Amino acid sequence: FDLDHERARIENFGAQILAPMAGSFSRAAFRLDEVVAAELARGVAEEPSVLKVRVVDDFGDVLTSVDTAPSTQATPFFSFLVSGTPVVSRVPLVVRPENLAVGFVEVTVDPNVAAAAFSRRTWLAILSGVAKSTGLALILTLLFHLTVTRRVEAIAARYSSDQAGVPTHPRSDELDELDHALQGWERERARLSASGIKQEKALRQALELLTLAQASGDIGTWDFDLVADKVRWDDINLRLHGLPEGGYVGDFAKWAAVIHPDDMPRMSREYKAALDGQAAYDTEYRVVWGNGEIKHLKGNATIIRDAEGVAVRIVGVNYDLTRLRRSEAELTRTQLIAAQAQKMEGIGHLTGGVAHDFNNLLAIILGNLELLQEAENDAALWEDRHDIIDNAITAAKRGGDLTTKMLAYARKSTLDPKPLDLNAAVQETERWLSRTIPANIEIETQLSKDAWQANLDPASLQSAIVNTVLNARDAMPEGGLLRIEISNHHVDQQYLDQIGETMAPGRYVRLSIRDTGSGIVRSNLNKVFDPFFTTKELGFGTGLGLSMVQGFVKQSDGFVCVRSIQGQGTTIEMYFPAVAQSAGPGTGTDAPHTPEVHRTGQRILLVDDQVEILDVLERSLTLRGYAVDVALDGDAALGMFRAADGYDLVITDVMMPGRMQGPQLAAELRRIAPDLPVVFMSGYAPDAINKGHAIRPDDAMLMKPVSARHLQKAIEHALARRSVPV
Repeated sequence: FDLDHERARIENFGAQILAPMAGSFSRAAFRLDEVVAAELARGVAEEPSVLKVRVVDDFGDVLTSVDTAPSTQATPFFSFLVSGTPVVSRVPLVVRPENLAVGFVEVTVDPNVAAAAFSRRTWLAILSGVAKSTGLALILTLLFHLTVTRRVEAIAARYSSDQAGVPTHPRSDELDELDHALQGWERERARLSASGIKQEKALRQALELLTLAQASGDIGTWDFDLVADKVRWDDINLRLHGLPEGGYVGDFAKWAAVIHPDDMPRMSREYKAALDGQAAYDTEYRVVWGNGEIKHLKGNATIIRDAEGVAVRIVGVNYDLTRLRRSEAELTRTQLIAAQAQKMEGIGHLTGGVAHDFNNLLAIILGNLELLQEAENDAALWEDRHDIIDNAITAAKRGGDLTTKMLAYARKSTLDPKPLDLNAAVQETERWLSRTIPANIEIETQLSKDAWQANLDPASLQSAIVNTVLNARDAMPEGGLLRIEISNHHVDQQYLDQIGETMAPGRYVRLSIRDTGSGIVRSNLNKVFDPFFTTKELGFGTGLGLSMVQGFVKQSDGFVCVRSIQGQGTTIEMYFPAVAQSAGPGTGTDAPHTPEVHRTGQRILLVDDQVEILDVLERSLTLRGYAVDVALDGDAALGMFRAADGYDLVITDVMMPGRMQGPQLAAELRRIAPDLPVVFMSGYAPDAINKGHAIRPDDAMLMKPVSARHLQKAIEHALARRSVPV
């Protein structure tokens, strides 16, 4: 043993412990994260020889300090190697690659504990050497007896015998054989001695390497004798399981006692499967220490079987995964916090944009209504009353359009999908697009006569095309080329993985809209679908156009790709799943025939919890010749319906305060009048409403705000479908 080397190793033991963890300590010190620093320090303090761990930041403040109880073990035989005074090692903390000093970590080591480990290794080596020397001496003695002693005894016996009074002398050939045997024995002794020294050195080096590897990796070993039902663990494995060191011989029940109770059933199944040869023993489990601390351990083992294949012995290793699992848990928690923060930031951005736009619209509506109120006393205003009313109505419609876009972004807008020929849809949209596109922009379409059909909502598709085209128009203020293309594509899983989409591979119809405008800055490519994100000047766009496009495409089970080169242009590609061809192509935009219903004073029961809405709708319906009764909630409406002679139609809000919502009211009324037509209104997206069985497929569902024209059409359709008078 090299005592100088061993002394230096003991004195530098603290620095050796800290070296692999310096990076983690540096990051914690840089972030001034006391929690992570304390966790790392406690991990270092688990080393038996460590007395204290202290982490100090670059301001000189102590982030954390962990103290452990001094060792109570006896002074080791080789304590002369050290002074006995605790050794303090300090490692500077540096953040890479900036090489920024952020503090230091200091560890205090008890050198007697390290010397004790050296003592144990030394005594083991001495005992091993004595045993090997004794064995070698026995072998050489036996060899000498067989090759030399027996021959000498034979010659001596014959030499001492007396035949006819004439002494017998050794023959020359016998002496030669004896000399040859002595020389052979000497050669064999020398060979065995040299071989033993060489093997001993190799074995010692292998044992030292194995011990170093185990200590460095904190790997514990165990040996389970299934025949004797005994388990032998080394000290590292004992420490991993929270048991006192010093050798352990027990049985399976004692080992199972430290296993976490939630993991024991699974461990038993895995253990049995390994013994039966069904699977390798490769597991992970938790152990509960005596102080209640939970550790995560990894276990692997090799099963030794007899000639008949019966397991007779298991030799395995364990190592600690606690730090890794805690780091993973901390990473998951950090990711959740980051995701929540990002979500809240998005909600704040979204609500701020919505509030801004709606406040502007409300200002227009309120201002025009106030002007209309003052028009009675102002002749000029009275002459402009139609313009004032039109301005208010336009602002209200813009508010409804903003709501529609928001619902489309949230993928909650109402869609009425049907097999659609995208060629026809593009051609129809192109007819009136020319009115919104300046003359300096050339529109070019490339359609596919064999284009597959897609199951799409026609109105939403046209809206998506228009929003994309308007963005392209704004990107080409000096003019350019706008190209709209329809094509079929077989999309494979590799392409979907490449663009990060989770849709199913298969046949897709691609609608591509390309411009030769200014393009999109690379840093903005991942923001183009964010709500209210726009690079346009204030007042020239809400930033919801492409958000609505993506919402519609996703709701249609498709996906969107954006390709752009700054200064050359942008391409928006919408992929829609192809469906089987229908009997005849078409855009699906033809409105169904609205039957003419003669208004002859039909009675309508109008239900809504907003008095202002009731007042407006009652006035509007009365002007159109209907007899209208109003109720503020479902309970009142049910009472009025039971007391009245009968109603031809009920118009009700879906969500109302009180016990009875709109769908429940309709169900109760239809128990009285099964064929009663009902028109539903709601400010919520229809997909967000739990319709149950109360809302029939042919019931009209109107989204607020409802225009008088749309309400009139819904009433006429509902009355036309009525087969039996109430």
